[in-house]
Amino acid sequence: MQRISVVIHVCDEEQYIDECLNSIAWADEIVIIDMGSTDSTVAMCHDRGAQIFTHPRVPVVELARNFGISKATGDWILVLDPDERVADMSGKELSEIANDPASCDGYYVSRVNWIFGKRINHSGWGDDRLLRFFRNRKCTWPSSVHSVPVVNGTVGTIEPKHCYLIHDNYRTLEQFVEKMNRYTSQEAQRLYDAGRPFHWLKLFYQPMKEFNSRYIKHKGYRDGFIGFVLAVLMAFYIQLSYLKLWEKYDNKDK
Repeated sequence: MQRISVVIHVCDEEQYIDECLNSIAWADEIVIIDMGSTDSTVAMCHDRGAQIFTHPRVPVVELARNFGISKATGDWILVLDPDERVADMSGKELSEIANDPASCDGYYVSRVNWIFGKRINHSGWGDDRLLRFFRNRKCTWPSSVHSVPVVNGTVGTIEPKHCYLIHDNYRTLEQFVEKMNRYTSQEAQRLYDAGRPFHWLKLFYQPMKEFNSRYIKHKGYRDGFIGFVLAVLMAFYIQLSYLKLWEKYDNKDK
């Protein structure tokens, strides 16, 4: 029988971690990478028999993904965020995939997103699939924010009938803005490192393009008023990223 390890990176996640751990009680191993929690997160994980390792706090979790993966001893690895949980039948289906000799080396798993207490079916979050399940020692994770892991081998997709993730994403506007501040700093650095030039017109063109993509192309209007709110927020996300890019060039000139 192939063993499955679940790897979770945490930092002050007591409001989420209990539901996450409940959903993976079937796992052969739970690996927790703590990045400086000061609440009861570590104690809650310890009570569930998880293997706990520490890693310095980093701006984005992708910088610590490979460290977490290296600590897992299972034949297969499922990577979760603490604000995610797996659907009820997922453990059985993942086990069947892991024990099938004809399985691919990595799999995309569907994810259902809940934002501000409502399920989001459109707005760019509706068709959400992430490469999160793979054979041990077959995957490396790039360090950029929201990066896609690289699997050394074949990749497939798990149909979401019984196996999918539930993402309790952004419960409040304050939480959204706090994460946006960190993520836009990483995005600005990525643009700067890539040599992308700044032009003031991009402060208008790129946010408008993002709003149109979220609200029109991805049918955010079908999510109701929250779809409009998310389109506005993501447009500002893009605008803030370019403002931070301008700041980097401005500081260089000084």
